[in-house]
Amino acid sequence: MSGGGNGAPRWLAVAGFLADGAVWVALTPVLFLALDRVRSIPGGRVGVAASYLVIGAIASTAHAALTRPLVVLLAGVAGQPVDPGATIWRFAAGDFFNYWFAVAAHALIQRGHRDRLRRDRAARLEALLARARLAALTRELEPHFLFNTLNGIAALVRDDPKRAEGMLLRLSDLLRVTLETDDGGELALGEELERLDLYLDIQRMRFGPRLVVELAVAPETIGARVPTLLLQPLVENAVTHGVGSRPGNGMIRISARMDAGRLRLEVRDDGRGVGPGPTRERTGLGNTRARLAAMFQDDFSLTLEPAPGGGAVTTVLIPFEPPRSATGSALVPMETGCE
Repeated sequence: MSGGGNGAPRWLAVAGFLADGAVWVALTPVLFLALDRVRSIPGGRVGVAASYLVIGAIASTAHAALTRPLVVLLAGVAGQPVDPGATIWRFAAGDFFNYWFAVAAHALIQRGHRDRLRRDRAARLEALLARARLAALTRELEPHFLFNTLNGIAALVRDDPKRAEGMLLRLSDLLRVTLETDDGGELALGEELERLDLYLDIQRMRFGPRLVVELAVAPETIGARVPTLLLQPLVENAVTHGVGSRPGNGMIRISARMDAGRLRLEVRDDGRGVGPGPTRERTGLGNTRARLAAMFQDDFSLTLEPAPGGGAVTTVLIPFEPPRSATGSALVPMETGCE
């Protein structure tokens, strides 16, 4: 630009290049729309190549037709003579080479767009698969709970028909709530506790005053989102190995609180406890761990350990979503016995 050798001012060369680039910028959206449709043109590679050539001829001619008047105008302002041989076709010949830079840029953009679509599609498929797996695990848990409850009712049919009838009615209420609610695999902790109380009503009818339940829930955790049927298998495990494994009264304590910005849930019993070393997880705990993994990947923990003073405690630690509102206070003993 600074050499020139024709005595033209430097600003004219800069202005000419800017005018040339501005016209390319204006034409690029239309050019890219045309290039988007090249792949759908019939004729295979020959048809695609011919399409690129035709679009290039049109684009370069259009660019030259728009750029040459600007260059002529700038030359007139600078008092420079205009070469009469510099026709539109001469301009277009040079622009045809520039057109291939636009083709290369379009190909790179399209490749990035396809990669992004592929990643988005893979992420959606992964989310759908995780949701389907979570739903399947939840449906697997429901018959497990149902069979255990029906076995408990069957044991009472002959000895205490009235109590067995009451358990069937509460089981019907619990199943209706479970089947009629479409919660997308999760619900508020307060709703989970309401469903859990229906299950505990059945167990109260089964064990009578032997079963003592305490509920300790921090107010700020009531609205936290938790997986559906998260607590029921943990409480069922505590009932089976706490109250059901020995004579006399048994206590189960269910608590929820914040722990370093996460939701901490605990189910504790005062039964025979667990021995040292790894514990084999049955359907309830194993299913719960699989569901938590499907929902939170590695961002959770589930442990079953001996409780201080005897018994066992199951602890779940999951991400905490702040509740919409928080009211009330925390330690509420549940009623025991049966009607």
